[in-house]
Amino acid sequence: MGASIAVDTALEHPELVRAVVVSGAGTSEPYFTDPWTTKTWAAWQSAMAAGDLDASVEAFTLFAAGPHRTLGDLNPKVVRHLCEMTRGTLSKHTADEPNFLTLVRDTWNRAVKIDVPVLAINGAIDSPDHIGMAERLTRTVTDGRAISIDGTAHFPNMERPDAFNETLDRGLPPYGVSMRPPPLPTNTGRHQWRPDSSPPATVGQLMVGPSWLGVSADDDQRAVVRTATNSPRLTAQ
Repeated sequence: MGASIAVDTALEHPELVRAVVVSGAGTSEPYFTDPWTTKTWAAWQSAMAAGDLDASVEAFTLFAAGPHRTLGDLNPKVVRHLCEMTRGTLSKHTADEPNFLTLVRDTWNRAVKIDVPVLAINGAIDSPDHIGMAERLTRTVTDGRAISIDGTAHFPNMERPDAFNETLDRGLPPYGVSMRPPPLPTNTGRHQWRPDSSPPATVGQLMVGPSWLGVSADDDQRAVVRTATNSPRLTAQ
């Protein structure tokens, strides 16, 4: 979700992007082959097609545990927060609403032309497909690297926010910008764009489901595109 927008921005508007950070994802053209991932994805899609909000939230939240754990192994605060965000997003949409999405095509082949640094911060026990796509992206671009956070799956910044933020802060030091996500607004609404004047000058945040996209301007007026699942408003105990 957020990773898709970040990579698409780097492909379509490279003049605006100085660096890209993704988490557990690659481009806007994902693919799934791992049995656990395909089963969980199918359950989520089936629930949405049936209009079953409760089942949709339950299936989607399973990605937080990953293939090697259950939701009972996670901090209950993290699970509750993810469920609330997912329910809030899904409940704003209907099956018959207009689709204004403009797809970016051939993203994996075009990614080779991304010449800004790309950093992937993955949960070490995320699904093989999610880790694989993020690592493929970092291998494809000119300057990419991947870092894993132990003991976390698809939402490492929710499970271990201190480790995630530390990795963001030191992820791209040569470029003189902090990669730490700015605080989220308390009421995001649908597609809310929130200006923020805190340093570095933050152009805004675009909420995409439980994901955020941050774009920060630096001294030479280029931008840093940052994406990760919703930056935590809590600290895991």
